[in-house]
Amino acid sequence: MKRIKLIKAGKTSLAILGLCGLVPLCVCQNALAQLPPHSSEAKSPAASDSHQKMMGFEAQRDVYLKDAHQQLAELKNRIEVLNIKAKKSGTAARARLEVAAQNFQREWNDLEQAWGELKSSGESKWEQARNDLDASIRKLRAEIEGTSKP
Repeated sequence: MKRIKLIKAGKTSLAILGLCGLVPLCVCQNALAQLPPHSSEAKSPAASDSHQKMMGFEAQRDVYLKDAHQQLAELKNRIEVLNIKAKKSGTAARARLEVAAQNFQREWNDLEQAWGELKSSGESKWEQARNDLDASIRKLRAEIEGTSKP
């Protein structure tokens, strides 16, 4: 007679047996629910919450940084268009537009630097830095739009 080696049922082995059809799936689900959590899964609620909060923060930061970078690229394009417009303008308009474009370029450089600092900032400084960057982007956009109008 063959000996059958009994193994301690764990989540992985029950899941494999259930998927193979060797154990009915409902039995696996009931058994899995009764198993104690694995040591790597048995984290304290505080550690789990802070991990989820941190992952939420990182995901939020990544989405915001991507959006802000896209806005910066749009502003850069508008500054370049303003430079082209300056080159095609008459002497008086050219001088005014070139000075404005140079000022906008300096402001844009500052914004890009602020974006880089925001990218590496921690959660504690995030809100204020993000609000400052948003306000600066809005301000530069309004200034460019005001200059671009005929």
